[in-house]
Amino acid sequence: MLVSAMTSKTLNRLYLIVSLLFFVVLWSLKILEDTHVIGFHTLPVRILVPGYVGITVLYNLLARGFERTRLITVALLFAMLAEIINAMNMDFGLLFFAVTHACLMVFHWKKTAHLENASSTAGASARITSRLRPEPDSPVPAEPHLPYARYRRLELISAVVMAVLFLVIVVSIELNLHEQNLEYELVVPLYMVILSLMAWRSICTFGERQSGRIIAGSLLFYACDVFILAELTAPNFSNPPLTLLILSWLCYLPALFLLSCIGKDIFTFKRWPNF
Repeated sequence: MLVSAMTSKTLNRLYLIVSLLFFVVLWSLKILEDTHVIGFHTLPVRILVPGYVGITVLYNLLARGFERTRLITVALLFAMLAEIINAMNMDFGLLFFAVTHACLMVFHWKKTAHLENASSTAGASARITSRLRPEPDSPVPAEPHLPYARYRRLELISAVVMAVLFLVIVVSIELNLHEQNLEYELVVPLYMVILSLMAWRSICTFGERQSGRIIAGSLLFYACDVFILAELTAPNFSNPPLTLLILSWLCYLPALFLLSCIGKDIFTFKRWPNF
């Protein structure tokens, strides 16, 4: 989808400026909330947060390369709906965030699909070559196996790391929920499964085009949600200069920005070719 009245360069610059302004304003309001200068979850915050997520959705719809990042746009749309629900003090915003992470997980998975296809093609080529040239020293095309082997190692190592983190985080949160007789003892593990799978698949995109912002944006989103869950299940958490809630916001806005910039080079104002 192309912008007719506005060049891609102008759109990227405008989006960058607006994002920086939202970062400054929202971070300032959150610090004021945390230091009790203003009330918690004030009206400006309830309006500005869904507003910024809506801007990320609009940017993805208008920017060039939309066809390649539809799942990112859908994920941001569900994040916006979740923020609207949270602003209305409803309890099912977590469901929409779960859909957000599920869309991101599928997008990350599709980014590495060509490695699976390359492995299948290489295996078929090797079998055909072995039948046509049965000599022991017959050459077998091994080049496609090299990136696939690295991908598999990365996939396995990152899966182990995320599984360990999942167990540590879920056990800690569940213990807090049980001690305080809070609800969501089943919801939190299910949500953490989707969140962990999303983060894991983002790590598996390492080495792909724009994998830096994919991994950084996804891991910041992961950290944001973990901080929020820890804050919600530990109400007696001591109050350091920056609480878990503030840390979650320091992660959340950059995560949205980085994910919305996938497929665009917003800093040099060009679209990545063949993304």
